[in-house]
Amino acid sequence: MDPAGAGAEFPIPSVGRQHGGSYSCSYRPRSEPFVSSQPSDPMQLAVAGGTDPTQPGAAPTPTHPGSVGPAAPPGRPDFTHANIARLALGATVLLVLGLILAEACYSRPREAP
Repeated sequence: MDPAGAGAEFPIPSVGRQHGGSYSCSYRPRSEPFVSSQPSDPMQLAVAGGTDPTQPGAAPTPTHPGSVGPAAPPGRPDFTHANIARLALGATVLLVLGLILAEACYSRPREAP
């Protein structure tokens, strides 16, 4: 924070060109998590650098063909498809359990009033 108490520093350990753009910040007190200050004036971040992807300021990370965002960084695999498969399997299991419950509920003999 600066001496006047009106600012803060936010160190960024590594930055690539894909991180450039307009940034602003706001404050949220812990005591009131749903209250937020007005956003600060925007600040433009321009990143310049070489082509070594291990160095800050390097060229943007390549994307997979047909994907929207950047590819997973080297050494960090992309689990998107595996997670989608897990979600589909979980939904199928829940559907089967729901059908078993419904069948058990409706196959009981009804008591006469």
